[in-house]
Amino acid sequence: MALLARARVVDFEMRGGRRGILGLKWSTAKKVFPLTFFWMLYVQSGVIAFRHLTVPMFSALRRSTRLVTVLGEYVAFGKVTPFASLAAILVMVAGSAVAGATDPSFNATEYAWVGVCVLSGGRL
Repeated sequence: MALLARARVVDFEMRGGRRGILGLKWSTAKKVFPLTFFWMLYVQSGVIAFRHLTVPMFSALRRSTRLVTVLGEYVAFGKVTPFASLAAILVMVAGSAVAGATDPSFNATEYAWVGVCVLSGGRL
């Protein structure tokens, strides 16, 4: 709701010809929208997933975000992650997979929400 309220204020400022405190323009708003969208998705999916998972399990699974970030940096910018860092990330992801596979209270819906959290967090 707060995001929508702020969007209305920005819209009013832009239509009124006033630039407001931030000096926002529609071109800037269009560029910032994906970041805002993925941040809200990250927060909401994290809250939903955290409601059903234990803290250690949520933390272990969310560590997979680093792998998504590394892959995104490689695809988008051609950045190559040093081998030591990549190995550490892969060990964390493997540990998350083991923790998830041995979770006695496994629920696919909960893990799907963590997956949404990981994918949206990796885009930030």
